[in-house]
Amino acid sequence: MEPVLVSLLRPFAPLRFLSVRSAFAGVPRPNDEPRALVAGPDPLKLLLLGTDAATGWGVRSHALALPGQLARELGAATGRGVTVDLVTRPGIRLSGLSELVAGRDLRGYDAVLVVGGLYDAALLVRERTWRLEMGDLLARLSNATLESTPIVVTGLAPVSSLAGSPQPGQRTWDDWASRLDSVTADLCAVSANAHHLPMAEAVGEVTELNQPDRFRSPAQYRCLARRKARCLAELLEPTGRRSIAGVSRGEPEALAVP
Repeated sequence: MEPVLVSLLRPFAPLRFLSVRSAFAGVPRPNDEPRALVAGPDPLKLLLLGTDAATGWGVRSHALALPGQLARELGAATGRGVTVDLVTRPGIRLSGLSELVAGRDLRGYDAVLVVGGLYDAALLVRERTWRLEMGDLLARLSNATLESTPIVVTGLAPVSSLAGSPQPGQRTWDDWASRLDSVTADLCAVSANAHHLPMAEAVGEVTELNQPDRFRSPAQYRCLARRKARCLAELLEPTGRRSIAGVSRGEPEALAVP
C-alpha cells in the first residue's frame, strides 16, 4: 500500500514537475554528435540510453558530459578503446526510453547503460506503472541485444538533487524515488543480464562538487561516470561476469523479466 501523503500529493505533482522543467530553461547542453571515442586496442562499444544526467545539462560538449567522461573512465579501467553512443531525448519519462529503442538492433553493443526515471519520480508515478514500464524497457533491451550483453540500470537519485525540485515536502518525493528504485532492483534480480547500480553514494559525492555559478560541471560528470565505469569494467572482464559489491544482478538460471 502506498503512503496516504503520496496519494494526496499526486494530483499536484504535475505542477511541481513543471517547476523542475522550468529550472532547465536556458541551461546549456551539448549540441554536438552524441558519441564519445577513446582510442585503444580491442575496443568496446557501449550504448548509453537515458535522460536526466545522460542529457548533459550544464556543459556544451558530450566530451565533457557523461558520454565523454564514461568513455575515458572505462578506457582507463580496462586498457581498451571505448565508443559510447548516446540515445537520449531531454525531459522524457521512462516509457519514452522504451520508445527510443523500439525496433533497434543493439547486438553490436558490448553493454547497455540506462540512466533515467527522475521525472517519473517527480510526478509520483504509481508503483504499478513503474514496474510495468521498467519491465517493458528491460525486456526490449534484452530482446534487442545478445544474451551475454550486460544491461546496467543506474539507480534513481533523490528528486531533491534536481535543480528546481520541490522544497516543501521534498522528503516525500525522495522516499518515493527510493521506493521506485527498489522495484527496479527487484526486476533486475530476476533478469539473466540486467544489473541495478545504486547511486546514493555517487550523488553525495557529486553534491560536494556543486558550484554556485553553474548547473553541473565536468568534474561532476566525471564523478558520476567513475562508479558506472567500475561496474561496467568488471562485467566486461574476459573471465566472465561476477558479483559486484553494491550491485544487484540476476543469476544465470533466472527467467527473463516478465
